[in-house]
Amino acid sequence: MSVTKAQAGAKIIEVASRFLGLYETKANAEWEGVDPLLAADTAEMLRRELAASGWLPNWAYCAAFCEMVWRLAYTELGAPKALFDDILPKMTPGVMLTMENFRKRVVRAPAPGAVAFWQKGISSRGHAGIVVRVHGDRKNMSCIEANTSADSEASDERQRDGEGIYRKVRKLDFEQKPSLWLRGFLHPLEF
Repeated sequence: MSVTKAQAGAKIIEVASRFLGLYETKANAEWEGVDPLLAADTAEMLRRELAASGWLPNWAYCAAFCEMVWRLAYTELGAPKALFDDILPKMTPGVMLTMENFRKRVVRAPAPGAVAFWQKGISSRGHAGIVVRVHGDRKNMSCIEANTSADSEASDERQRDGEGIYRKVRKLDFEQKPSLWLRGFLHPLEF
C-alpha cells in the first residue's frame, strides 16, 4: 500500500484532533477535559504516549506531542519500519533540537499535517504545532498545538507554555522578532 503526503497529513490531523480540549490540572503533567468520562481515557493515553516520545512530567510537551501524533498516525497507516527509523530518532521533546535534526527537510511552505516550528527570539526556546490548514488569504493558518493557551491574545510565554491542547490561528510570518517567530515546516512523509 502506498500513502501520499496528503493522506498522511489527513491522518496526522485526525490523530491530533483526538486530544483537542484537554487542559492541564497539574502544569505539564496531568490533564482533564470537558467530558470527564471520555477525557480520562484520552488524558491517560496522552501521558503514556508522551512518555514514549521521551517526555517527562513537568517538561514542556509541544514537540513531544507532535512526535507522538506523527508516531500514532504512521502506526495506524501501517508505515514501514524504515520510516520510523528515519523520523523518530530525530524528533525530540525539544523544539529547536528537532528542527535542527530535520534542517534539510524544513521548508517555508506549510502543508496539512506538517509540524510548524517557532523560535522565541534567538534563544534555544521554541514552540511546535500541527498544521491543519492554510487559510485562503495565504497569510494565516490553523494549527493544533499542545502546551499552549486557548486565548489567542495571551502573552508570548502563555502561547508557548500554556495550559492545554487547542486549535489556534497563526500568522504565516517569518519575520524575526524577540517573541515567537515562525521558522518553518516539516512536511508529512509519503511511503
